[in-house]
Amino acid sequence: MVNTKQKKELGAWGEKILDQWMKHNNWNPIQKNLRIKKGEIDRIYFHKNRDTKLTRFCITEVKTSLYYGLKDVEILFTETGVKRYLKQKQIRNLYRYGENLIALLNQHKKSHYKVYLRFFIVLKSGYAAMKITAENLPKSPAIKNCFAGDDFLIFAIEPEFTKTNARKSLLQTSCY
Repeated sequence: MVNTKQKKELGAWGEKILDQWMKHNNWNPIQKNLRIKKGEIDRIYFHKNRDTKLTRFCITEVKTSLYYGLKDVEILFTETGVKRYLKQKQIRNLYRYGENLIALLNQHKKSHYKVYLRFFIVLKSGYAAMKITAENLPKSPAIKNCFAGDDFLIFAIEPEFTKTNARKSLLQTSCY
């Protein structure tokens, strides 16, 4: 991936794949590439359970990359991989937007809702016939293997928030 045009095309492909997978799981995108004060939120998804009346929102950042072998996927489960995909500024943006959404829902006296903040990592195979199954991958409580397609993988990472500057992991960021 050398030029910017190819990176943008890969990113758009990853967002499209994630949209399809989320729709398959009854989550609908209600906002795409939302510009906010200090950046952008890639996607906001919405899910309403008709039986329980629970409304759920998922505020996400989508990262897309190529992999050429199992080692390229396994790096996601290391400190280097986490640093590669998760940027503190983007974690803070997710948090701020989530807090604003919760405040707005409370202001309008909405109840029965949940707001999730997630990073989705979409990895596309650089080779046409390379398939990696979830059984081949390392296990991590912080990284969820969501889907393994014929030539792509989807992972979800839940960032952590703390009120102190002493982080315990790379997934944490201070929220104030």
